[in-house]
Formats: sequence, C-alpha cells, structure tokens
Amino acid sequence: MESFNFVGAVGATKLAHLQYIYSLLLIFWVYIVLSLYFLPAIISEQQKHPRRTTIGVLNALFGWTVLGWFITMAWACRGAGQRNLATHWSGTRKTRVLIGEIIEPDRPAAIA
Repeated sequence: MESFNFVGAVGATKLAHLQYIYSLLLIFWVYIVLSLYFLPAIISEQQKHPRRTTIGVLNALFGWTVLGWFITMAWACRGAGQRNLATHWSGTRKTRVLIGEIIEPDRPAAIA
C-alpha cells in the first residue's frame, strides 16, 4: 500500500489553481487584444457610419498591417460627422438635406 504524500498533494492543488489563473489571464488578454484590433470596426458600428461593413472587412483583412489599422481608424472617425448629410430625389430634382435645412440647387442661396 502506498503512503499518502501530503506535500505532493498540496503542490498539485496549487499547480491546478495556478493553471486556472493563467488560463483566465490568457482569456482576458486575448479579449483586450481583439478589442483593440477591431476598434475601428467597433467605432464605425457605434456611430452608424455609412460604410461600416467595408470598414469592418478591411479592418479584419488588413488590420494586422499597422498602416491598414490606422487607415481604417481614420476612416471610421472621419465619417462620423458626415452622417447628417443625405441626398434625396424628388421627381427629377435633386435636393440635399443638411441638418434639417433644404438646399435647392435651382435657386441661388439668399445671403443675409
């Protein structure tokens, strides 16, 4: 019959706890790295960028190149202010709506 090795049992338990902690830390760091990698896609989605799908695909494909990541980040941040500009067709006339103001191309703008 084998004798019980108390020191070995405690060491094995501590090793199991350390492996569990290291696994949790690894999962945490992978989450942080992926969040930073896809930050341009996340920003474009949050701001409802008109080209958010294209930004997300380009970020996924070329984000590993630092230049690709910076380009998609600049594109995601730059287009956020342009979402209020829309083009509408009214019959054969084209009008632009900019923050609630209708600008008709057929009439000259009134200068006040």
